[in-house]
Amino acid sequence: MPVSKRRKPKKQRKKAVKHPAADRVEVGSRPRVIGSFSLFNPRPLHEPWFAEETEAILAESERDWLDWYDGSEFEDLEARAGNRVGEVMLRRGESDLSSGNSFVPWFAHLAKAASMRSLKLREEGEESWLGPACLLFGLSGIAPSSVGKQTAAAVGRVRKALDRDGWPPGLDLTLNERTETTGRAWTAQDAYGDQFAVVVETSGEDLEEPRLLLVSVEMGANNVATYAAQAADPEQALAFWRRHVGASAGDAELRPVAGGEDLWFLAYLTDPADIAWELHKRPIYSHYFEAQRRLEDLVAHLERRGAPVPAALDLFATDVEPDFEPFMDYLMEQHPEIDENEAGGTAFAVIQEWLTDTAPPTRYSASPRRVRSRSLLLFDLNQEVPYFKEVTASWVRYCAERAGLDERWTEAAVAAVPSSRDEAMRFETGFEPPADSG
Repeated sequence: MPVSKRRKPKKQRKKAVKHPAADRVEVGSRPRVIGSFSLFNPRPLHEPWFAEETEAILAESERDWLDWYDGSEFEDLEARAGNRVGEVMLRRGESDLSSGNSFVPWFAHLAKAASMRSLKLREEGEESWLGPACLLFGLSGIAPSSVGKQTAAAVGRVRKALDRDGWPPGLDLTLNERTETTGRAWTAQDAYGDQFAVVVETSGEDLEEPRLLLVSVEMGANNVATYAAQAADPEQALAFWRRHVGASAGDAELRPVAGGEDLWFLAYLTDPADIAWELHKRPIYSHYFEAQRRLEDLVAHLERRGAPVPAALDLFATDVEPDFEPFMDYLMEQHPEIDENEAGGTAFAVIQEWLTDTAPPTRYSASPRRVRSRSLLLFDLNQEVPYFKEVTASWVRYCAERAGLDERWTEAAVAAVPSSRDEAMRFETGFEPPADSG
């Protein structure tokens, strides 16, 4: 039968929404790829829960003001503020899946409220004003660019009053002891080539040794950060990351980041709160804003060195043609018994879904996570998918051969091919990374 008749699907499916390619690198601000919730259920800039959660944090900082102020180093304030914010994000994310779109404006709301509470208590002669002030200073140390102006304005109001009336002992020094990236960083990737570790070195004025922040990024399903933890040294960071990712990271090793090319995947990061709502969030929420801030600082450092992270490409400009004909030949060699016309339509759909929202360096990365994620999307969009199991399993092997994937990992990915939507869904909802090891 002629190739033109047997291999092309009758109708090519088109995406309803296409997004332009990103023209510059931004990490930790608005999502580059709009998530389903922000697209179909946009949230207002202010939520009813803002007041409740903000008041709870402010009341705690006021009550425990000595714990916040007495002898606190700036890094401790950053960690304490980040943990409190993370607790709220986790609680709200579990009760309302679309609340993630409100976390950035809530952070700005909290910073402003901490500033106003601190100034009010100070005017009333209450020593407890130091609690909200230290909370604010901690927030300022982890604020990414998306809330940078609002947080700076809040700090500025307190700074202006203290410049006029005098600073308490040590507090002016604390505010100046900002944690900054040193420019040193390491990265690693797993066997499938779609999960990455970034270890960022930071330092502060009074730290005897630099600190490390590990951030894990997955590019197989949602292009998000899934985990973050503080580490004492690169070896500990690598151990945390291997434990988080699992067996496919067992042989991975950290290597120094020479330039932005080594961190190309950062240009594709989307907001975990907006996209990865089905993941267990605690490992990333406890360092949510801090991770964004440190990655932004690292990206800016590399740019100043003349080695920037490459700009993101359009993830929705999929080109099936280079692989369609070679794959059909490969498929029919493996399964000569199946109907080529029906298999051709399924093959086109499988490849198209596989490549949509896929960064070019991971075109042939065939991890179990990606297999199940793309399979679920395909089942959601099509009521019937003839020969799905045979076609998808063959596509996974086809990709694995081109990526040079070891047979052990290839078979694990093939085993992840689901027989139905229900099976794919069980994998999606059942996946939970381990608890935060840091």
